[in-house]
Amino acid sequence: MIKIMRLKILCIVTVMVWMVASAADNAPLPFVSPMFGDNMVLQRGKPVRIWGWASAGEKVSVELDGKVASAVCDADGRWQLDMASPVPGGPYTVKIFSAKKSVVLHEVLVGDVWLCGGQSNMELGLSRTQNGEEEIKAANHPEIRIFKVLPQVAYAPASTLSGSWKICAPQTTGENGGISATAYFFARKIQEEIHVPVGIIVDCMGGTPAESWTSTTTLRPLKDFDKPLDEIERLHKKGGPELGSFLMHWLDENDAGNNLWSAADFDDSKWKTVSIPGGFVELGLADAPGIGWFRREITLPDSPPPGKAVLHLGVVDKMDTAYINGQWVGASSWVENPRAYQIKDGVLKPGKNILSVRVFKNKSAGGFISKADDLSLALGDQKIPLAGGWRGAISADCHPPTRCR
Repeated sequence: MIKIMRLKILCIVTVMVWMVASAADNAPLPFVSPMFGDNMVLQRGKPVRIWGWASAGEKVSVELDGKVASAVCDADGRWQLDMASPVPGGPYTVKIFSAKKSVVLHEVLVGDVWLCGGQSNMELGLSRTQNGEEEIKAANHPEIRIFKVLPQVAYAPASTLSGSWKICAPQTTGENGGISATAYFFARKIQEEIHVPVGIIVDCMGGTPAESWTSTTTLRPLKDFDKPLDEIERLHKKGGPELGSFLMHWLDENDAGNNLWSAADFDDSKWKTVSIPGGFVELGLADAPGIGWFRREITLPDSPPPGKAVLHLGVVDKMDTAYINGQWVGASSWVENPRAYQIKDGVLKPGKNILSVRVFKNKSAGGFISKADDLSLALGDQKIPLAGGWRGAISADCHPPTRCR
């Protein structure tokens, strides 16, 4: 899903039902929305809408190109006003003021503003494209301005967001892997053809379905999304973490070993010895979904081989979470992707180390499904085999009748 949309006002804040690119709403609301700042672009030929927050009943004024417009804050402290857009070009200065405070925005241009939203194909950074590094070095386009919306999850629409306007230059374009390649090449072509400033608002999140970009009030009449929306409302009322997938929340609620069985000093002496790959059959969970925990001890020499340490678990169906000495080292629910988790310095130690892996399986043949040779701990150019005897226990048995929702 890629969307590049013309904005009739300065911006449209995209609100997602499950993923919301916004700041936490419990933070103090700013005098001027973060959507407005130095180096921004205003849409030409359309009324410019500007908003923010102050005290209820407070008068706020905006001066742009010698003209002034005012608004009074509503009962919630929000103010909003529309102004005529100046002629394309700039730079302009925008002054926003009340009796209590004032803000001055510099280097403001007037031209065309586009919202670039979508999944990983929109999110793909410029550095990962053909000749990407050369493109970044040549990305000196002062009449292109970029606003990258920083992602943050929330259960409900938020009032504000995080991000800032930046002038298109090699440094700003190449930050953190590079700006969206699709958005950058689009903006460059448009600016070259129409010769007015171009602003691009990059608001994208890999893997998000279309309904994640749609409001609850729009989805409810369709009836197709009632169950997930009900679950979101339940989690919201429960006060759980506003992060992750439904599966992650299900694991938090149904996994008896969560935050306990990964600890390095946890006593697993009463667990059953099982053979990995495998394990679920010996534990009596061959034909039903559920959660299994598997632990084993690894003894390392006083002087480990130099080089990166990588934990290889092969292919796991459906989801695994791996810990070493109680520290999280990796997780995945991408079934076809063999697990290869790089281990940070300081996690492994000479002598005894405890490897713990939580596995959620949702079908009979799930769990560790690779060959024994695919399971290992790589230390530089050496490999420690991990297939064979482990200790295992079931933390959630979803045989019917079940306690697993």
